[in-house]
Amino acid sequence: MQLKTISCSLTYMLRWGRWNDVSMERKLMREKGLRKNPGCSWLEAKKGVIEEFFAGDMTHPRSGEMKQVLEDLLYSLKAIGYEPNMNSIAYGVNDEVKRRILITHSDKLALAYGLLSINADCAH
Repeated sequence: MQLKTISCSLTYMLRWGRWNDVSMERKLMREKGLRKNPGCSWLEAKKGVIEEFFAGDMTHPRSGEMKQVLEDLLYSLKAIGYEPNMNSIAYGVNDEVKRRILITHSDKLALAYGLLSINADCAH
Protein backbone atom coordinates (compact mmCIF):
# COMPACT_ATOMS: atom_id res chain seq x y z
CA MET A 1 0.00 0.00 0.00
CA GLN A 2 1.40 3.40 -0.93
CA LEU A 3 1.92 6.04 1.74
CA LYS A 4 -0.56 8.34 -0.02
CA THR A 5 -3.22 5.63 0.25
CA ILE A 6 -2.45 5.08 3.92
CA SER A 7 -2.74 8.81 4.56
CA CYS A 8 -6.17 8.94 2.87
CA SER A 9 -7.21 5.86 4.83
CA LEU A 10 -6.24 7.50 8.11
CA THR A 11 -8.15 10.65 7.17
CA TYR A 12 -11.36 8.70 6.57
CA MET A 13 -10.92 6.65 9.73
CA LEU A 14 -10.50 9.86 11.72
CA ARG A 15 -13.58 11.36 10.09
CA TRP A 16 -15.62 8.31 11.10
CA GLY A 17 -14.21 8.26 14.64
CA ARG A 18 -12.41 4.92 14.25
CA TRP A 19 -9.61 5.79 16.68
CA ASN A 20 -8.51 2.19 17.35
CA ASP A 21 -8.03 1.59 13.62
CA VAL A 22 -6.06 4.81 13.32
CA SER A 23 -3.79 3.77 16.20
CA MET A 24 -3.16 0.38 14.58
CA GLU A 25 -2.37 1.97 11.18
CA ARG A 26 0.04 4.44 12.76
CA LYS A 27 1.75 1.66 14.69
CA LEU A 28 2.18 -0.34 11.44
CA MET A 29 3.63 2.73 9.74
CA ARG A 30 6.18 3.18 12.55
CA GLU A 31 7.13 -0.50 12.44
CA LYS A 32 7.71 -0.31 8.68
CA GLY A 33 9.66 2.93 8.98
CA LEU A 34 7.06 4.86 7.00
CA ARG A 35 6.49 8.50 7.69
CA LYS A 36 3.83 10.88 6.48
CA ASN A 37 5.09 14.29 5.42
CA PRO A 38 3.46 17.20 7.22
CA GLY A 39 0.83 19.19 5.37
CA CYS A 40 2.36 21.91 3.26
CA SER A 41 0.94 24.93 1.43
CA TRP A 42 2.56 27.51 -0.82
CA LEU A 43 1.64 31.09 -1.56
CA GLU A 44 3.16 33.31 -4.22
CA ALA A 45 3.81 36.61 -2.52
CA LYS A 46 5.25 39.89 -3.73
CA LYS A 47 7.50 39.83 -6.76
CA GLY A 48 6.96 36.11 -7.33
CA VAL A 49 8.48 35.03 -4.00
CA ILE A 50 7.08 31.65 -2.95
CA GLU A 51 6.28 31.35 0.74
CA GLU A 52 6.00 27.81 2.13
CA PHE A 53 3.95 26.87 5.19
CA PHE A 54 3.90 23.57 7.09
CA ALA A 55 1.18 22.37 9.44
CA GLY A 56 1.95 23.43 13.00
CA ASP A 57 5.06 25.41 12.06
CA MET A 58 5.00 28.83 13.69
CA THR A 59 8.59 29.82 12.86
CA HIS A 60 7.73 32.25 10.05
CA PRO A 61 8.92 35.81 10.85
CA ARG A 62 5.27 36.99 10.76
CA SER A 63 3.83 34.05 12.74
CA GLY A 64 2.57 36.27 15.55
CA GLU A 65 0.66 38.46 13.12
CA MET A 66 -0.62 35.42 11.23
CA LYS A 67 -1.90 33.86 14.45
CA GLN A 68 -3.72 37.08 15.31
CA VAL A 69 -5.35 37.21 11.85
CA LEU A 70 -6.56 33.63 12.29
CA GLU A 71 -7.85 34.30 15.81
CA ASP A 72 -9.75 37.35 14.51
CA LEU A 73 -11.24 35.32 11.64
CA LEU A 74 -12.29 32.54 14.01
CA TYR A 75 -13.88 35.05 16.37
CA SER A 76 -15.86 36.62 13.49
CA LEU A 77 -16.95 33.22 12.18
CA LYS A 78 -18.06 32.07 15.63
CA ALA A 79 -20.12 35.26 15.97
CA ILE A 80 -22.23 34.09 13.01
CA GLY A 81 -22.59 30.52 14.28
CA TYR A 82 -19.51 28.67 13.03
CA GLU A 83 -18.09 25.94 15.23
CA PRO A 84 -14.86 24.15 14.23
CA ASN A 85 -15.14 20.39 13.75
CA MET A 86 -12.86 18.95 16.41
CA ASN A 87 -13.73 15.31 15.66
CA SER A 88 -10.83 14.94 13.22
CA ILE A 89 -8.23 15.73 15.88
CA ALA A 90 -6.55 12.99 17.88
CA TYR A 91 -8.24 11.90 21.05
CA GLY A 92 -6.52 12.42 24.38
CA VAL A 93 -5.99 16.16 24.00
CA ASN A 94 -8.19 18.92 25.35
CA ASP A 95 -10.25 21.29 23.19
CA GLU A 96 -7.70 24.10 23.47
CA VAL A 97 -4.97 21.88 21.99
CA LYS A 98 -7.39 20.72 19.28
CA ARG A 99 -8.20 24.34 18.44
CA ARG A 100 -4.49 25.17 18.20
CA ILE A 101 -3.91 22.21 15.87
CA LEU A 102 -6.80 23.26 13.63
CA ILE A 103 -5.74 26.89 13.45
CA THR A 104 -2.19 26.02 12.42
CA HIS A 105 -3.02 23.88 9.37
CA SER A 106 -0.72 24.89 6.53
CA ASP A 107 -3.58 26.20 4.39
CA LYS A 108 -4.77 28.47 7.19
CA LEU A 109 -1.24 29.81 7.75
CA ALA A 110 -0.92 30.57 4.02
CA LEU A 111 -4.32 32.30 4.04
CA ALA A 112 -3.33 34.47 7.00
CA TYR A 113 -0.05 35.44 5.36
CA GLY A 114 -1.92 36.27 2.14
CA LEU A 115 -4.36 38.48 4.02
CA LEU A 116 -1.49 40.27 5.76
CA SER A 117 0.25 40.78 2.41
CA ILE A 118 -2.90 42.15 0.75
CA ASN A 119 -3.50 44.53 3.64
CA ALA A 120 0.10 45.74 3.48
CA ASP A 121 -0.23 46.37 -0.27
CA CYS A 122 -3.52 48.26 0.19
CA ALA A 123 -1.97 50.54 2.80
CA HIS A 124 0.59 51.88 0.29
